[in-house]
Amino acid sequence: MKKIIRIVVVFISVILMFLACSPKKVLVVGTSPDFMPYQFLDEDGTMIGFDIDFMNEIGSRIGHKIEWRAMEFIDILPAVASGDIDAGISAITITAQRLQEVLFSTAYTTNVQVLVVRNEDESWNNLDKYQIEERLSGNIRIGACDNYVGLFYAEKIIGEEGTLIDYLNFSLALEALKSDLIDVIIMDRMVARKTAEIVENNIKIVDVTLTTENYGIAMNPENDLLKEKIDQAIIDIFEDGTLEKLTIYWKE
Repeated sequence: MKKIIRIVVVFISVILMFLACSPKKVLVVGTSPDFMPYQFLDEDGTMIGFDIDFMNEIGSRIGHKIEWRAMEFIDILPAVASGDIDAGISAITITAQRLQEVLFSTAYTTNVQVLVVRNEDESWNNLDKYQIEERLSGNIRIGACDNYVGLFYAEKIIGEEGTLIDYLNFSLALEALKSDLIDVIIMDRMVARKTAEIVENNIKIVDVTLTTENYGIAMNPENDLLKEKIDQAIIDIFEDGTLEKLTIYWKE
């Protein structure tokens, strides 16, 4: 009897050691690293930013190692929907249309859309939202990023005399603005604010809220279990103050 007990104890110990030494499950996550301060590349080409740290923290809490895959923003949701990647985090706004394609986590942050204009352009000064929208519906050249909320907003507001140009990313739109190819960019305020700090004296923000949206993590529609785990991790990160620390570090 003692011999049997010893065998059982040894067997259980081996199983526990195996579980302890087993590598974490890999979670392949897509992002577009051109959207400071959410996700971007440092001088060494390493992906850093609010979303990067946030997702790495979630991975740690749910027992997954995050494998990052850089891609264009427009390709993230199709890759999630097809199962090519497990999740996507890239300052992705939760919309009714996107919810038809993928699952979204509970919202983890809120952002707003604003105008970005050339620094010498004073024609937007002291305008309220309704005055801005009236101007945007006239003879004006608007730039926005492909598949971003700023583009969706512009499509609704632009008039018959206006021109709307969608760019693959914010960097291309910014170059067009500085080259006087467009008059304004509609962009996320936090991204615009951080960019304005870098390209000082070239652009400025018209800090009037045009729209408000929530960001979420996109997942395959069939992966309810992953959503459940990520949602709980987000709640825990909110409650223990980790989210506030990340916000202060990256956004302020």
